[in-house]
Amino acid sequence: MNAGGQSVALSAQGLPLGATVTWSIEGDDKGEYCTVESTGDTTCQLNPLKAKSGGVTLVAQYDDIVKTCKVYLLSYTK
Repeated sequence: MNAGGQSVALSAQGLPLGATVTWSIEGDDKGEYCTVESTGDTTCQLNPLKAKSGGVTLVAQYDDIVKTCKVYLLSYTK
């Protein structure tokens, strides 16, 4: 993702109907590099704010099931 660029909508698949996913960014508790906001039971909006070497880890959790995805935040140039 381009840091400072447009946000991206994401969703979790394969969960039972009515499931609610909790979204978070691992290791970026203050939202310095990236933020994630829930937009529904299984959807979220990922907002890249600032470039970070090595990226951040997006976490989707439902009950005791946890899935992660690495998000790379690149410098944004026009």
